Amino acid sequence: MSKNIKIYIIIAVVVVIIIALVYFQGKAAGTIKQVKLPNDEPGMKNLTDAEATQVREIARSLYEEMKGVNLLSRDPEPYDKLSKLSDTLFVAVYNDFNKNYGNGETLYAWMDGEYYLAHSFYLSGLVSNVIMPRMQKLNLV
Repeated sequence: MSKNIKIYIIIAVVVVIIIALVYFQGKAAGTIKQVKLPNDEPGMKNLTDAEATQVREIARSLYEEMKGVNLLSRDPEPYDKLSKLSDTLFVAVYNDFNKNYGNGETLYAWMDGEYYLAHSFYLSGLVSNVIMPRMQKLNLV
């Protein structure tokens, strides 16, 4: 074989391998897992009606706060409420947001894609220093 043909074959093989890696990595990234609720309290298996309502309201508030382009102001209340939840309710909000509002992305991805510093140092710190690390700790990424 000539030297040029060997180079073309090597390049073709490398390109096929790269395409396969990108395809399978993208396919794996496209699946959103439902995370099991941790049991903060012994015997707590299901959410009460009040907890379910609270979870739904926080998930909806977060969606309303993050949808579209938000240049004028941000309400820190839903983020503050999220940061103060037990692990069980925190994970429930994550699951509810992903199921009802995520549009193929996780709550973590939505929050990671937002820019908070222009609106408030408090909100920026809350998201980057409290909420995001907690999501990482609970494997909600």
